[in-house]
Amino acid sequence: MPNMVFKDEEKKKKLYVRDIFVNYDENIVQNPFYFTYNLWWVELDPNRTNVYRVYELSNNVKNTLLQSPEPFFEFIQKHLEQKSYGGMTYYTLEELTKFYEGGLDYDGVIRRLRGKKPFEELMVKLKDLLKSKHISAVTHLHDYDAIPVVAHEGGTVILVPRLMVEMFNIILPKAHDFVSESVKKTIGESKVLEDDLLTLPTLIKFGKFRLLADYLNIKYIYDKDLFIKVIPIKGRSHATVGRVYVDIDEPGEVFVHEIAHALGFALYGDAPDVSENFERCLEKVAVGAMEMATSYKYSVLLRRIENGCVYARHEHIPLSGRYKEITYYGLRKDNDYNPSILLVGLEKGDKLMVVALDFRMENVVRGVPDIFPEPFLKSYYEIVNPLAKLGVDMLSRLIRYEGEKPSDAVKDLLEEFERRHPRIDFLAYDLADRIIYFLTELKTFGGNRVVAFIYDIKRDEYVLKAEAGLMFV
Repeated sequence: MPNMVFKDEEKKKKLYVRDIFVNYDENIVQNPFYFTYNLWWVELDPNRTNVYRVYELSNNVKNTLLQSPEPFFEFIQKHLEQKSYGGMTYYTLEELTKFYEGGLDYDGVIRRLRGKKPFEELMVKLKDLLKSKHISAVTHLHDYDAIPVVAHEGGTVILVPRLMVEMFNIILPKAHDFVSESVKKTIGESKVLEDDLLTLPTLIKFGKFRLLADYLNIKYIYDKDLFIKVIPIKGRSHATVGRVYVDIDEPGEVFVHEIAHALGFALYGDAPDVSENFERCLEKVAVGAMEMATSYKYSVLLRRIENGCVYARHEHIPLSGRYKEITYYGLRKDNDYNPSILLVGLEKGDKLMVVALDFRMENVVRGVPDIFPEPFLKSYYEIVNPLAKLGVDMLSRLIRYEGEKPSDAVKDLLEEFERRHPRIDFLAYDLADRIIYFLTELKTFGGNRVVAFIYDIKRDEYVLKAEAGLMFV
């Protein structure tokens, strides 16, 4: 005869063996039965008021329940609770542990039952139940660290008695496996974006992110191999060892969250959500941000980034170190914060005299964004490089010009430039006016070479872009 399980409405549940009443649950086990049982293969003690071997009782109950889809499903469904932890939803079967059935080692018998029709029916019913609740992973009771970690990957976890985990693992991944696979999928689906493809506002945002990352690297991380790099992506933001991948449309809060994870990888090996390591890293990020904001060097760099110098790393923008003496004309006092995009002048040995175009990075950001179509970096270099060549060509003519109307000497150059670059023709005329305005000083200085330096955003320095030799008689 098969073992049988009954839903008994009486408070005290009973044990029968071969249709003979043995005892009430409270006299047999510590925790109450949820069901009443009529078991066939359990040996009783001589008085026939209790079982002879406890493990025989547990084995018979486990096998009976796992091959009785309806009662066991009811047992699970009735005690499935939705709860919240730190604002995150999770499910638990903690109430099961109040009953004898909730403390049994089901994991020890499921291998023998796999493939048997009643057990497989039970698994289907449980799978449908969990799916209806959008539960995506399983872990053991009191593993609260798994709740935010799974939630961070877009899932919901169920906490079950430890000896039921393997059974639920038949239909759900364990929490750490779910997270691992989700991270792999996230990385696989995310598209890394080259900076050359980004808009100027996005570059400014990521310039600030990278500045904070650099500060944290120097302050907290001693192994340069673990230094954090910030990478723009299209996809879900995430962190790995030495990398923070941030979706270009995400706000700064997401970056702060992910860089705390990356800092945790570097300092502690790991820092899952809500863990002590993660909390420590969030504190370090906050302290680093406050210290950076009050640092003169970093406040200068931050201001320069906001003005469009998105790779700012110098307090003072360097020009070639081969000059012992440099004379500037038309250069504003705040050029370190807000650099002119172009310098044109004369070189004489180790001396240099340059004139600054009065069009600065701030103008790039705020003044005439329509002349810099996206992606930004490409359009920027498409503008400054031909301007540098034009500046050299114009100054090469003007430095020799002896007439009364210098603008006539460069009229054809300006007209040709306007034909080729109509979007920025006004910059060409501004540059001509600037050079002509300081032409007397340039002629007095003399020189043997005309040079033009662009502000190179990527290198954060002035770089020689065009030149031409001069022969003075």
